[in-house]
Amino acid sequence: MRICYLSRDYPKELNFGGIATYIYNTAHYLSKFGHEIHVICQSANKTRDYKDKKVFIHAIKPNYFWRENRLFKKFGLVKIIDFLFGRLLSSWFFNIPCYLKFRKINFIKKFDVVESEDGAGIGLLLTYNKNIKLITKLHTPWTLTDLLNKTYSNNLDCLLTKYLEKKQFLRSYALNANSFSLKNKIRQIYKIPSNKINVLYYGLDNKDVDGYKDKKSLIKGDYIIYFGRLEERKGLKTLANAIKLVLNKKKVKFVFVGNEPDYSHGVKSYIINKNKENLDKIIFIKHKKRKDLFP
Repeated sequence: MRICYLSRDYPKELNFGGIATYIYNTAHYLSKFGHEIHVICQSANKTRDYKDKKVFIHAIKPNYFWRENRLFKKFGLVKIIDFLFGRLLSSWFFNIPCYLKFRKINFIKKFDVVESEDGAGIGLLLTYNKNIKLITKLHTPWTLTDLLNKTYSNNLDCLLTKYLEKKQFLRSYALNANSFSLKNKIRQIYKIPSNKINVLYYGLDNKDVDGYKDKKSLIKGDYIIYFGRLEERKGLKTLANAIKLVLNKKKVKFVFVGNEPDYSHGVKSYIINKNKENLDKIIFIKHKKRKDLFP
């Protein structure tokens, strides 16, 4: 089969975390079975086409001209534009060239399967082509991210982003969520019919984990590990509240591996303040590569 993934994130180009990992693992795993896999992604460096092992990568560097304009910088217009429409502009200055790239490679030979991520309508333009049955993979769209991190507002940027996301969801041939919890959140926020959303869990090749059995542990003794960005939407406040309950029953340490972004609203401080009497059982480690995480 010929399969195309539309994603802003890809590990060798723009790597924000989980979506990049999902795209990389899925694309390379399917390529082992002889499928022709293409990934159209965003680049932080330059626009280029290349092959990553057996996977075809089409990296696009958007032209964020207003951020490079000397006059815009001089008069402080960059901050104003980013505040009013930053997310929408940064998304669609990638979405449009992404759509044009897809049209070009799809014209050469039609794709059998096309999957798009869920943020800011990245795959929306494709839904207007009757010959393409777009599958949207639900991770955590921008609107849900804002609501979970308590950063959502009724400004034009957020409202238009929500509108474009909902439009793509409704026009997609299928929506695949990774959990029933995410399915229910999407259904409630965007008013999507429940029967339109499938639950399809992330895959994991056990061989990938088995290879780490003999690796040296991060710390001595038993521990519970969390790895990822320190954000409220990751459920870290719930975990922080559960630490004392766990420690009452078992001697174990809690290890948090990951960086805290500026918009986290003090998640790390929350964990510390909730567990002042058990700080010797809590360890924070900065971001590590996936291969170094498993004990």
